[in-house]
Amino acid sequence: MTKVMTPTDAVMTAEAQLKELLRSGASDEELNKAQDELDAARAALAQQGQRATQRETLRRDIEKERIAASNAAKARAVQNAEQAVVAVPPVVKIEYADIQVSIKLAGGRDTTIRQACEEAIRRTLRIMAGLHLDDVGRARAAALGTPVPARDVNFVTERLRDELRVADKLGAVTIKAPREQ
Repeated sequence: MTKVMTPTDAVMTAEAQLKELLRSGASDEELNKAQDELDAARAALAQQGQRATQRETLRRDIEKERIAASNAAKARAVQNAEQAVVAVPPVVKIEYADIQVSIKLAGGRDTTIRQACEEAIRRTLRIMAGLHLDDVGRARAAALGTPVPARDVNFVTERLRDELRVADKLGAVTIKAPREQ
């Protein structure tokens, strides 16, 4: 079995030979030759170390790329899953006197859009509660024989559109009302 000499072994052997030549008083030519062998062995050792460092750096770069690709795939999967849920938001429906208002709680994690939709719900409740109180007053007046004008449905729907315009721009509002005669 032949033993393969590593660059470290080659440096140690060349140093030992150079020391032996110096001890024995060898000629300059022999010393120069031994010094050249030592320099070549040291260069091979340095090159081996440099190659090992370069390979390790490349391995780390490849691992970083693999991790980045894995993280990007996970981020895409999370984004797709979130978008699938956000695409079907909860819908709040408020109906009174044949006027129907549907408001989607759009926006997902976007709090600005979500708050605009929540504010639209509050405003719709306030308007519908006002209509109800108006109807209470109309009923009381009619019971006393006072003439009561018909409700202006266009006014109510236009007021709703005006109050809900921000959420309406987001496509979160649907208003259905009977046509006025």
